[in-house]
Amino acid sequence: MKKSTLTLMVLMAFAMSVFGTETNSKKNLFAGFDGIELTSQEACLITGGETYVFYDHIAFGQYHTGITITDKPITDPDYKVLEIVEYGPKNGISKSSSSSLGFGNNVPQDYEAQRSEKKKVKTNLKKYKPQLVDVPEGKTVAEFDEDVMKAAKDYEAKKPEKYKIHKNSCNTATSEIIKDAGGNVKPKKSVPGWKK
Repeated sequence: MKKSTLTLMVLMAFAMSVFGTETNSKKNLFAGFDGIELTSQEACLITGGETYVFYDHIAFGQYHTGITITDKPITDPDYKVLEIVEYGPKNGISKSSSSSLGFGNNVPQDYEAQRSEKKKVKTNLKKYKPQLVDVPEGKTVAEFDEDVMKAAKDYEAKKPEKYKIHKNSCNTATSEIIKDAGGNVKPKKSVPGWKK
């Protein structure tokens, strides 16, 4: 056998083994190098948590929205909410996200601090009808989560504008932060002020 033929065969065998490993990893997120199955914790380190839009009923079929980022999918019973982003009027009639009445600028709010233990998003996220925000193509879950938090900080750094329920509300902030991070979500509830 000629040296060039032998070299070509070795290169082809190497290329096929590399291609096979990459293909296996893409099909199964829990498959590590050489097809070794990863634990859910190891896979979580690679994939990150998830970003959700959550809904809090206001009145008359209208909803307040916010963003949560978790350490792992909410299908895992041990998930934790890492971040909550919510907006509302600076001078709200009530300190609850269930009230969108108020005046002043649309600013970040800590409604979570005002919620009773039974109503906290951190411990009761599933009660808020969370809607998964799909990760944009070309990003990992962890990268997208990071982009969402960066977009939230950038949005907060902008000069605040007057709160208007149909033009510049909590839902406007939620939709723009998701969009600025490269995400896209079609709300499953009636959310005044949402920007497409």
